[in-house]
Amino acid sequence: MDIAASGVAAALQYNDDVNKGWSSKRAAGADFGAAAIGLGAAVGVGALCVTAPAWGTALAVGGTAVGVGDIAYQAFQENWGEDM
Repeated sequence: MDIAASGVAAALQYNDDVNKGWSSKRAAGADFGAAAIGLGAAVGVGALCVTAPAWGTALAVGGTAVGVGDIAYQAFQENWGEDM
């Protein structure tokens, strides 16, 4: 379910970024890359939760996928040149 949700969110954001003028290559890398980073972190957390109850594991994995994915997404979207 996390994979499907990440894919849908990345696809929606990809379309938004392309409509705002980003190249399809840049938008795909940023949006699907952020989703992949979030899912990778979620897999790591899931591996650490082997003795936790199912609801706890689901909460930890889902929260990690969303949280880390959002941080990665914001890092890709930030115009760092404006901050200099």
